[in-house]
Amino acid sequence: MTDIVVTQLMTTEQLAEYLQIPVRTLEDWRSPRNNKGPTPIHLGKRVRYRLATVDAWLVSLEADASSKDAA
Repeated sequence: MTDIVVTQLMTTEQLAEYLQIPVRTLEDWRSPRNNKGPTPIHLGKRVRYRLATVDAWLVSLEADASSKDAA
């Protein structure tokens, strides 16, 4: 049996507010040519982001910045 992890889902607009960035930036990041930013979930035509995934992505950005500063 698989454990189900339940975390809050956010719309693009909610995530943009959370990150304090424009919605357009998130839209650009998730385009196939960029493939940046946190991994989105596609529910039909709707796009959502797991809060836990976003927070993990932010932690990875901090780790990358720390490793570059140490080099």
